[in-house]
Amino acid sequence: MTTTWAITTMEGLGNRLHLVRDDALGFSGRHAAAVCATTPADGVIVFGVSDASPPRCMIWNADGSSAELCGNGLRCLVRLGVESGWLDPTGDRLQSAVCLHEVRMESDGRVTVSMPRPVHGPQAVGLVEHSNFKADGDVLTYLDGSRAWLVHPVSTGNPHAVLFVDRAEHATMLPVLGPAIGMHAAVPAGINVHLVDVCDGGLELVTWERGVGPTPACATGATAAVAAAHAADLIEGGATVSMAGGRLEVKIESDLAWNTGAADHVGTWTTSLESTDADPPLRA
Repeated sequence: MTTTWAITTMEGLGNRLHLVRDDALGFSGRHAAAVCATTPADGVIVFGVSDASPPRCMIWNADGSSAELCGNGLRCLVRLGVESGWLDPTGDRLQSAVCLHEVRMESDGRVTVSMPRPVHGPQAVGLVEHSNFKADGDVLTYLDGSRAWLVHPVSTGNPHAVLFVDRAEHATMLPVLGPAIGMHAAVPAGINVHLVDVCDGGLELVTWERGVGPTPACATGATAAVAAAHAADLIEGGATVSMAGGRLEVKIESDLAWNTGAADHVGTWTTSLESTDADPPLRA
């Protein structure tokens, strides 16, 4: 059986996402991989709208693997929901696989989304014991040959490894540390890796994202970086995070975090995909 899907492509700080409405929530990771192979993007967000509950969504990486959360994608979905009339711009709610998010449009056109409260430590990111990693409280030391790196593991709904590295080393070290840590046996589910430089109260960040590779921005990673910098007494409770795709404002509160940033349209199109009983269903 072939199904035709209407797709809206949007960008949040350079992260390109395909948005697909599927109220039956049957769109699979296999479909997402096919869509991203046809028109390259960092992933697919499938959403369903119901009168009985807040709109909900599921997120797939470009390789068809599932992702717990994508902050840049959520902001895109909020803008689409406001423009389509199923979200209130002054304040509404959106359900992801991780939590219920408070969302709103700002007067300047940017979007604000609440994120889960950051949780620190190896257990929060699913790290298992391995000789390459030594734990000291919530901080890890990653042993890479003759060099040791301090790693701050933080979950913001999905797992992140934050390393404070001078920006002069970002370009050379991300291709090395990204896959080395991101696909390490000590993190069986994989982990997103971020190199961060703290400067003038703000953060400069580059990202290697599991299931994708280097990406121009990562909102959950920016949130994790701010949380790690705050825990290390490098900043106060919030900061502007500068990434290749743009800037994101992050605030950390006692029970949650807030992201404020851009969400922009790219285009709309349709595609036809084969459906089979073997397709895994979208997880609620």
